[in-house]
Amino acid sequence: MSYAAAALVVPPSPVSFLSLNSFAPVEELEHGVKPIQQDYKWRLVLAYDGTHYAGWQYQQSPPTVQCTVEKALMKSTKLERKDLRLVGASRTDTGVHAWGQVAHFFTPFNYEHLEEIHAALNGLLPTDIRVREISPASAEFHARFSAKTLSCKKLQNILLGSMTSLLLQMHPTMIGCRIL
Repeated sequence: MSYAAAALVVPPSPVSFLSLNSFAPVEELEHGVKPIQQDYKWRLVLAYDGTHYAGWQYQQSPPTVQCTVEKALMKSTKLERKDLRLVGASRTDTGVHAWGQVAHFFTPFNYEHLEEIHAALNGLLPTDIRVREISPASAEFHARFSAKTLSCKKLQNILLGSMTSLLLQMHPTMIGCRIL
């Protein structure tokens, strides 16, 4: 695989000067080049107890949520970190919990049944990180830039549904807290 300027594949239009600086993967053929099929994009909704993590953003040590999720993705997809390109909606600080952290990643292949990858990820992740949802994402979707709102609340205000049991396993003393 080589990279060629998109302008070599499609002539630039006067209104699209950005295409001159854009690079797209292409396959070299005898009579020119053709674009290679784009990767598949997947949307994740994550819930996690951040007690034992140094926030979201990737770093090897101490462990982060992104690093932990990427390791599970690498094991289940057999892809390298650079190929997955996992992006979260926002960074979190050390010890912060999440109920609906949105992220996206890429694969060069499609999944016939998302239930299998969903179960595989939850099986590989520690019990304090759960994939709540996985779904196909449109090409335009971006976990960070497509976000409409960001809500940061104390743990007592986000204990809802199945997240309650996950977090109460880790923090049984919170049973008496007021849920708003």
